[in-house]
Amino acid sequence: MLKDNYTTFMYDEKLDLDKTDYWIYCAADTPPGRPRTPMFDWVFMNSSNWGANYACYKISIPSANSIAFRSYNGYGFMTVTLPASEDEVKRRSAKFKTALGYLIQNYDQLWAEAKLKLIGYTKKPKEFDFDNASWFEMSQLFRDRMSATRKMYEIVYYFSEGLGTTYLLFVDLCKNMLGIDESEPLFRKLFTGLQNATSSTSLVEKGLHRLSQRANELGLANVLIENKPEEVVSQMERTESGQLWNKELIEFLNIHGWRCLIESDYITPTWVEEPSLAIVHIQQYLNKGPDFELDLMIEREAKERENVEKELIEKVPLDQRDWFETLLRIAQQFTIWRLEHIYYCEVYQHAITRHVLMQIGTKISKVECIERAEDIFFLVPEELYKALIHPESCSLKPLVRNRKTKWEENKKIIPPPLFSKIDPDQAANLFLKSKDPMAIELAIGMTSLINTKHEVNLGGQIASMGIAEGPARVILSAEQLGEIQEGDILVAPIFRSSWSPVFPLIKGAVIDRGGILSDAAILGREYGIPVITNVIDGSLKIKTGQRIKIDDSLGAVLIVSPLEGKKLLIVDDEADILDTLEDLLPMCELTKADTFQKAKTLLENEQFDLAILDIMGVKGYDLLAIAKKEKVMSVMLTAHALSLDSTVRAYKEGAVCYVPKEKCFEIEDILIDIFESKGKQEFFWSRWLDRFGPFYDSKFGLGWQNKHKEFWEIFKKTTPLDL
Repeated sequence: MLKDNYTTFMYDEKLDLDKTDYWIYCAADTPPGRPRTPMFDWVFMNSSNWGANYACYKISIPSANSIAFRSYNGYGFMTVTLPASEDEVKRRSAKFKTALGYLIQNYDQLWAEAKLKLIGYTKKPKEFDFDNASWFEMSQLFRDRMSATRKMYEIVYYFSEGLGTTYLLFVDLCKNMLGIDESEPLFRKLFTGLQNATSSTSLVEKGLHRLSQRANELGLANVLIENKPEEVVSQMERTESGQLWNKELIEFLNIHGWRCLIESDYITPTWVEEPSLAIVHIQQYLNKGPDFELDLMIEREAKERENVEKELIEKVPLDQRDWFETLLRIAQQFTIWRLEHIYYCEVYQHAITRHVLMQIGTKISKVECIERAEDIFFLVPEELYKALIHPESCSLKPLVRNRKTKWEENKKIIPPPLFSKIDPDQAANLFLKSKDPMAIELAIGMTSLINTKHEVNLGGQIASMGIAEGPARVILSAEQLGEIQEGDILVAPIFRSSWSPVFPLIKGAVIDRGGILSDAAILGREYGIPVITNVIDGSLKIKTGQRIKIDDSLGAVLIVSPLEGKKLLIVDDEADILDTLEDLLPMCELTKADTFQKAKTLLENEQFDLAILDIMGVKGYDLLAIAKKEKVMSVMLTAHALSLDSTVRAYKEGAVCYVPKEKCFEIEDILIDIFESKGKQEFFWSRWLDRFGPFYDSKFGLGWQNKHKEFWEIFKKTTPLDL
């Protein structure tokens, strides 16, 4: 297929590396498998290049001349150009001081005005009468959306460059004046407890929580929890109280439902279109109780933050305190703005643009210009303008089909981290030399050095303090958010602010990319849960269901053995076997018994997760019967009684595993298999065949299964563990 240059910002290896040293992959915006659709790619490339350079001109950072973006098969790449001479640095510095001073002095007013503009951009599209509009009027509306999007990116980059630079100045001030940096707990404490009860992000979570509690109040909890998310609304309509709940849901969605499942493209539906996307989270909140915990957390954290502020300000020389407090306030506002602007900008504005495109797409599909409404995302604005002149006589179906095929192919591409004609280290040095906060955030995240001092499973940067332990839940895309269970630790390659509804549920987060100012970090501090970022390939190395621990004293993620803390009873009349098992299972809480009577008493009076039972010498099969009655899983470990008959008997009488003592050194792996199988309700005995089949071949000869052929057929089809 020929290359489809639908945007002039398409990356060209020859031209773009002719006078530019490097292009860095923006994996946070376009992770592998998530290329932008042509419409969004065109809009982003045109609007973002414009907005970034608008901000560079307005703020005039001395060390960075401009940011540029390119599209590589729908994936984003960027570079930063540096000033060409010292004279240019001086000119930019003079303008920079004035521009930054103006933003610092007028931030509250400027952001309030920007929010009013952003809300104003959405009024006409939401009220537009698509049914009776002419093609020209729809074309005009779409042009308005393109203009609004460009202005939105001006706002995003202006505040990000200005506030981000102020934050970096504050970081330098803390290093030079107080000897602390981003890695210090005191520094991070300055950015906790900043959100308030009326912040845009907390209002979304509060609204979802309130709807879950309303279901309880109206006696509708069963309707909510027992139905699939997409079936809840229709089931609610069957009763008067359910209709009232649906009405409140619609009211919530009309305000907060303008958000796509994935906000960095137009291709996924909004909550307004598919209420089930919101209902997933309402179902998750159902057992959270009547109180919204965030308000109490923020109140507590705000007091702690204020005490730290006083402590640090007292260390600042008197003649520097006003400047220190001014930079501190703006740096703190930056962390609030980081979450708030996405609500008003990318989330809200992109959802409105999707709404306009879907309505226009529906209209032009009815006159056979395209096959279905969603095909409009595979056009670019010029093509849509052309179609809207007279869509009845314009067929874009072949073009759309080709673009869809190419997009599907692009999903399989893993973009390189860098296009460069210089050494990667040189490219990194040039990039960091720019000190451009927006560029650094987009490419690698604002981050301090990653901890590598300790022997741990996965190193990273603690972006929100605390210690948490729980089951990992690996989330690779927004479509999986409904899988999160209360008490999980979220693990993801990137984190989007639109994922914030899951934060009241999780105990912590592990994110491959980001930093102290990433969305996950800010939300972590807001909710008082630990977040570790810059965990290289964490989402690949950690598996869903693994027990992990975030430890802020190490700046690390530890993968905890599934056996950690398990209470085991081990029974054998040979002391050396008991000692060997104790050495092999140091992570477990072990109780030893060397006689039948001791073991019987323990099984009947204490609780155990599992028992390891010898067969000979301690009446192993009698203990197996007692263990089964007490609902304790049992493993038979034997040497003298090893035979095919005893293997069959152990299974028939309820053992979960039969282990020859020659294999006792594999006991940790065997027990992990057992507990993981139980947790997943998998078939364990069939896995036993894989592990011990070769040993039995050598011990009893090939074809040993034939002695109990009928039994072994059942053996392979056995039910999952039920203890």
